[in-house]
Amino acid sequence: MSFAFKKVSQHTLIPKRMPITAVITGLLLCSLPITANAEDKKPADSRSASQEFAELTELMKGSWRVENTAMRDDPEHGQKKGDPVVAYATITPNLAGTVLQWDVQFGSDVTRGLVSVTPGSNQIRSFNTAPDGAHWELIISQAKKNKNNWKFKLANASFPTGETATGNGTWKISENGNLFTTEATIKSADGTTIELNNRMVRLSKSTDAEKLASASIRRFLRNFNTRNVSGLADEFMENSVRVVSLYQLPLEGRDAIAASFEERFAAEEDANAGSLDAVVANARYISENVILADGTWQIIDAEGNTVRAGKWGNVLQVVDGQCKLLMESAHSEITNEEVSEEKSAGRLPVPEALTAKDDPVVPLLERSIMRYTAGMRTSDFDALAREFTPDGVQLVGNVTGPSRGYKEIAKAFSVGVGEGSPYEKTVLEGKVLGLRRIDDQLVAAYGVWSAQTPDGELIDFGQWGNVFRQADGEAKMIIESAGSFE
Repeated sequence: MSFAFKKVSQHTLIPKRMPITAVITGLLLCSLPITANAEDKKPADSRSASQEFAELTELMKGSWRVENTAMRDDPEHGQKKGDPVVAYATITPNLAGTVLQWDVQFGSDVTRGLVSVTPGSNQIRSFNTAPDGAHWELIISQAKKNKNNWKFKLANASFPTGETATGNGTWKISENGNLFTTEATIKSADGTTIELNNRMVRLSKSTDAEKLASASIRRFLRNFNTRNVSGLADEFMENSVRVVSLYQLPLEGRDAIAASFEERFAAEEDANAGSLDAVVANARYISENVILADGTWQIIDAEGNTVRAGKWGNVLQVVDGQCKLLMESAHSEITNEEVSEEKSAGRLPVPEALTAKDDPVVPLLERSIMRYTAGMRTSDFDALAREFTPDGVQLVGNVTGPSRGYKEIAKAFSVGVGEGSPYEKTVLEGKVLGLRRIDDQLVAAYGVWSAQTPDGELIDFGQWGNVFRQADGEAKMIIESAGSFE
């Protein structure tokens, strides 16, 4: 991936390959309000850079949602001009409080920035890098008339193509500190320009999404491996839902979930029949006090052999400093040779009713399923990948590992449902059985699926537990976690 500027008009600057949202993310997310520099204020009126930096740290540390609009078509990331684009920023101070680091995650790409005081100049500068090796610095000063407004200057920006850019802009901070808007003009060496704007919305003042998710996993493993049913049940919210490969239908509510563990452990012939291990691959805030996390799991027998393994994608509610499961979605990984219709003999009837059928998001989810099933029938991997947000993750049973972002997800579809797969051009049916609201944009939904041949022969069936974001009258997946019934 690289920045290669293409002149379109005197007022437009568009990278040939790097998505323009990456320019916004890379250049402007790392443009934090720093401090007045020596050129903008007289030394006698200036506070020390260290004082400003301490205030900056308190202001900026936390987890943020970054909202942009695609400025051009970008097939590599599955975007069209005008599409909303969302990334996530995590801004963390080091233990000494002398450096701010933030990572901006966009699909499988991460842009990193560091902010620190420049000794001897009474300035704080940001130093930033993009995945392709592009790098730049920013110098930012506080507006004299409004302390919530800042202005910044782009310096030393260079790209792998050898091209350079300059620019300046403003950053406005809301009174409550939860909204940051940026406006900027970026100019290339040949004089072409582009006007950029974006906003950052605070999700949490915490940066501990991975730490909290990992702690949740450790408690779950400890309780599972000691067969502590009450401890396991306590890891779930009262209204949580469990969507796992061992069951044909979702388990709704803490009591039903507890009963499922009682049933599982009672059926074991040997108390040491198997231990569970799991790790967190990725965790991030997606809403206030809600974390989306994914990872892998495996069941290990007494001899140390892996009996089963798979992936999980969970929605976690932060309650009193700890995570509780709002939705667990975990499914085994299987090979194409393991797909069989033999299990259909004991298939349970699918319930008719939704647990939240009056929510206006339901028709949006059903339209997404219709587009998904159409893509399956025609092997349209591009259309299937476009059912995900640019920051989306796919975790499906017959594809190894997670797939992050449009490019990886499209490739995963070519493997999972492409030529040679038992699911190639199958007739997929999907049904929404219930949902849990996260906020006004996000919803955790779950249901069942089945795959049939064009002649109506059942190939496979299972469950799904996904998270959707609704925007502009449609819903797209932030995460798909689905697998076959075992």
